[in-house]
Amino acid sequence: PGGDAFGYRAAWFRSFLFKSAGNTQSFVAIDALFQSCSSIAAGEPPELIQDVLYTSSGSCLAKGGGGVRPVCVTGILRKLVCGTLLAKHKPEIVRQLEAVYQYGASRDGNLKVIHTVAALLEADPTLAVLAQDISNAFNSISRHCVIAGLRRVCPALIPFVLDIYTRTNIV
Repeated sequence: PGGDAFGYRAAWFRSFLFKSAGNTQSFVAIDALFQSCSSIAAGEPPELIQDVLYTSSGSCLAKGGGGVRPVCVTGILRKLVCGTLLAKHKPEIVRQLEAVYQYGASRDGNLKVIHTVAALLEADPTLAVLAQDISNAFNSISRHCVIAGLRRVCPALIPFVLDIYTRTNIV
């Protein structure tokens, strides 16, 4: 009886998030989520959540010429941890990448590329522009090189990246 349009009371949902202890309330679920995310970020996910963390949804996209491109999407827990880690470290990562003219992570990256190329061509008209799309480029990058790059740019991400790279995802 009572509750919202679906027959639920807010107190029922709140009971999952809060634990009353006398006159105080603690954020039990929020604290547990924070602890889990911290463990994941450190590359030491709790065994209880590993099946959820390393499960991906798979799809196939048709490629031009009749091929198929497999696409996997990770779960919300891994996205939450990734987003939180990257938000903390993104300014330094972007600064380091822009120093070597890599604008993929930058705000308005395409505009920066266009303006940089235009300025370079104006300064030296003998230069040429080459666009190349390398097949399966992401999978051809050495993971050792990725870790070496992280060691220079953002060592705090290494435990998380190593854990993700060394696991087999369940699709």
